Amino acid sequence: MSTEILSLKIDELHGELEKIETDLLLIVIDHKVLALYDKELDFSTIKNKKVIIWKATDGEKTKSLAEYEACTDYFLSRDIHRRAHLVAIGGGAISDFSGFVAATLLRGISWSVIPTTLLSMVDASIGGKVGINSKQGKNLLGVFHEPTKIYLCESFLKTLPAVELISGKGEVLKYGLLSKEIEELILKKAPLAEIISACIDYKKMIVLKDLKEAGERKFLNLGHSFGHGLERIYQISHGEAVILGTFLIFLMNDRKDLILALKELMRKIELGPLQSPWRGKSLPVDDLLYYLNKDKKKTENDRLDLILLEKVGSPFIQSTEIKKIMGLLEERKDDIKNFSL
Repeated sequence: MSTEILSLKIDELHGELEKIETDLLLIVIDHKVLALYDKELDFSTIKNKKVIIWKATDGEKTKSLAEYEACTDYFLSRDIHRRAHLVAIGGGAISDFSGFVAATLLRGISWSVIPTTLLSMVDASIGGKVGINSKQGKNLLGVFHEPTKIYLCESFLKTLPAVELISGKGEVLKYGLLSKEIEELILKKAPLAEIISACIDYKKMIVLKDLKEAGERKFLNLGHSFGHGLERIYQISHGEAVILGTFLIFLMNDRKDLILALKELMRKIELGPLQSPWRGKSLPVDDLLYYLNKDKKKTENDRLDLILLEKVGSPFIQSTEIKKIMGLLEERKDDIKNFSL
């Protein structure tokens, strides 16, 4: 992985942006972040750079074809050139969107990320997977385009809304299940900065081995096959959907040991109790089947690569028939109906 990761304070950002070897910066920033940090992020004070700013809409709404067209037209109408450098400032949706814009503008320009949410710090901004959503599903239009640098400013987390903190903790829990080292950090309630650093190191290690997601990088999709469907069906946060998706994987495979491990990690990271959005009703299996069939991890018309665990810290990939997945969910429908974490 060629991306350089720097930890710094917000008031040091301008100095770093001035070091970028270009005369033109394209800024894609979450409009809420700009409103909260308008003084600290006063781009007019950046020296020796022309700065063009695109204010992005909220969260996943940003990752649409309409927003992509509007943003790229805006930049292209302002005489940009191939040596322009794009800087994404915001959460995971902003980095996904911005990286896709950078990858496709003028057949590709360089870019960097300033993540402002826990989710984007530990996961979304790392590894170069960028893209936008289709009406058919999440992240179905995308490429691999690694950022040049990631600038980590933990002080952004001080103004993070509760729902975004929950979402970020959902991804942290994923890492805690994939890695014994991260599990131990969570269980001993290590400082958040230490946990963030460990998550970044784990993902960097995986990406170095498998940039294009041909093998081990698929481990990072734990809980995501169900999670992406639940996120779209119920309009819940990404991290919450990943936790619920992970639980469904464990439940349908009758892994009570892993369910207990997940609950203990949730308790230690102060996340929960968490109730399903379908509580008291049946899981919408037909709707979920629709999104499973659209999932980019589908390897054949009737099979999906599921990420399972032998134990915490030992993930593996299992190619599974989709009809078998739906059968297992049907068998567990009563347990699924009324669970809470």
